[in-house]
Amino acid sequence: MHRFFLLCAVLGSNLILAHPVYPWGDTGHEVVGHIAQRNLTDKALEQVKAILRPKSSVDEALARAGIWPDHEGKKIKDMNSLHYVNFTAEESYYIRARNCPRRNCIVEAIRWYRRVMVDEEAPLNLRRIALRFVAHLVADIHMPLHAGHRKDRGGSDIYVNYGGARVSLHRLWDAKTKIIELKEQGSAAKIAVRLDEGVTPGERQAWKSGTAAQWAEESLKLARTYAYRLPETGIITDEYLRRALPVMRRRLAQGGIRLAWILNEDFK
Repeated sequence: MHRFFLLCAVLGSNLILAHPVYPWGDTGHEVVGHIAQRNLTDKALEQVKAILRPKSSVDEALARAGIWPDHEGKKIKDMNSLHYVNFTAEESYYIRARNCPRRNCIVEAIRWYRRVMVDEEAPLNLRRIALRFVAHLVADIHMPLHAGHRKDRGGSDIYVNYGGARVSLHRLWDAKTKIIELKEQGSAAKIAVRLDEGVTPGERQAWKSGTAAQWAEESLKLARTYAYRLPETGIITDEYLRRALPVMRRRLAQGGIRLAWILNEDFK
């Protein structure tokens, strides 16, 4: 459960279903990072740069940081559970003692890594790893099935048919099948600009709120409202995808705005 969800944007009135063209798992995280960086205060940006020490363009610092946990970080198997939290079908709210008793889930990981990344007495490399995980996990927690049902492991044990291929529901939403081609393609940075500019002032202000637990609860509700409402045939239809697309766009934008918000707050 390490990759971020299907990146997609509906531009204009045409929806194009096509063969894979982008590795959306990484791109989704990069988009969230670019949106966040566009919304950082000068002080927060300086702190981010000081911790990450980007070797290339500073404009890509958070975008590159957000994909690290899915590559180098992926080698540490004990970290796998930090990318998600699960609920039973009867639960609607996160309770740590019930949903994450060992504190090894995404909600608690975000809390802990936020504390470490601002700890000036911690080794720089540890702060760098913490910031990378914050950038990554804030994106992950906005993908609905990263807060899905325990019985099916966030949709991983539910299989559907898309385009004649059998794929898990989680994989479908998590971008590994890369099933959507944008009408107006571009780099992660350009996609981030389009999504960020599409956020209204009211949405931008309203999204600067909440906790990791509340964001997980949002994802759980969206998973039940959209992801889990499958056609009885198990065949993914255009209608199912059309309902999912606005959700995916919104969660990408929210992830970026909220990542910037917590970094601005933590690095005041």
